Amino acid sequence: MLAPQLRKEALCSGRFIKAAGFQIHFCTNVCFVEPKLRQEWLSPPIVLVHGLNISGRYLLPLANQLTPFAPVFVPDLPGFGLSSKCWPPLNLTGLTVILHEFITALGITKADFVGNSFGCQIIVQLAICFPETVNCAVLQSPTMEPCARNPIVAGFRWLQNSMREPSSLGRLTLRENMAAGPLRATYTFLEALRDRPEEKLPKITAPTLVVWGDRDVIVSRNWAERVTQLLKHGTLKILPEVTHTANFVAPHQLRDAIVPFLGLD
Repeated sequence: MLAPQLRKEALCSGRFIKAAGFQIHFCTNVCFVEPKLRQEWLSPPIVLVHGLNISGRYLLPLANQLTPFAPVFVPDLPGFGLSSKCWPPLNLTGLTVILHEFITALGITKADFVGNSFGCQIIVQLAICFPETVNCAVLQSPTMEPCARNPIVAGFRWLQNSMREPSSLGRLTLRENMAAGPLRATYTFLEALRDRPEEKLPKITAPTLVVWGDRDVIVSRNWAERVTQLLKHGTLKILPEVTHTANFVAPHQLRDAIVPFLGLD
């Protein structure tokens, strides 16, 4: 069976694959991907899952740091980025099913999943619905803590955090929210607030790394610690002087936390 060739530099973009009727755009460092062909991976692929109302583009700084270590895939879930749009918008379960269908279409049976923000909620749901697919999980700034499940409180935290993030990320977030559209963005935001991850975390059997930046005002340290405690096999890593989007602002630090956890060092 043909083993995939990996790029050690920037990821390839502009790839599309059909999954559950959607055209899914993704970036990868795998130079050969044959749909429905089970690949002989030297290590489990790493799948990066984007957050709320944004595509996988802001995950690319981290993805590029991980390319020397494993096959890396960064999909845009339906409704976001360059993937198919759908109406009505997909709920949390729907997004999770599509993520599972995406890796299945690539011939991936088990992977390591790295998520930021709302992407962590999708990974948690995936680990509950399709536990056999999750080798390890990395939850970086996992939302949504109980005390912030109010649109006003959550919105205020997002606004506070945006003042700490680089302006380049702010511009990207604004463009992608506008591309998603106000109705889709609002629906997905409310869907994130409806989720109850604390009820699901104790059921996850995969080893899980929780990463929290100490300048994150969207996710509190108390919540990051509680998430870790609720997990059967949870480990907490705190990154100093890092905001909510470590994948964008501190990809080297996040890589240095992820690589040994996944046994890739």
